Amino acid sequence: MAASVRIILAVMVVAVITNCAAPGATLPPPTSLDGAELFSMKALGGSPGCVTCHSLRPDTVLVGPSLANVADVAGGRVIGLNAQEYVRESITNPKTFIVNGFDGPEMPENYADILSTEQIDALIEFVLEAS
Repeated sequence: MAASVRIILAVMVVAVITNCAAPGATLPPPTSLDGAELFSMKALGGSPGCVTCHSLRPDTVLVGPSLANVADVAGGRVIGLNAQEYVRESITNPKTFIVNGFDGPEMPENYADILSTEQIDALIEFVLEAS
């Protein structure tokens, strides 16, 4: 049941963010290179921002998994990938890895198109340091 509630919440969040812009309009991509600022944005281009679905606090699940301790666990999730590589793949190709307990992928699949390589690097650095 909790997964169903998360899916409904994710759909509602996307609908609200999408409808905040004028019909047919798209939000501009972010220009910041600051990982904390990027993580905290409610929207990245036309997609929900990280903070909309992910918490940095342990045991706080919004829509997606908490990112608390991701620096410690991400490097051990997939053989051959370190934490930075795992997080990059999770941002740019969210269907690749689905964390146990989540139906996924509810995460937008267009961050690689919306964000520059430098922005993704800054976001990865922030998430790993903040956890």
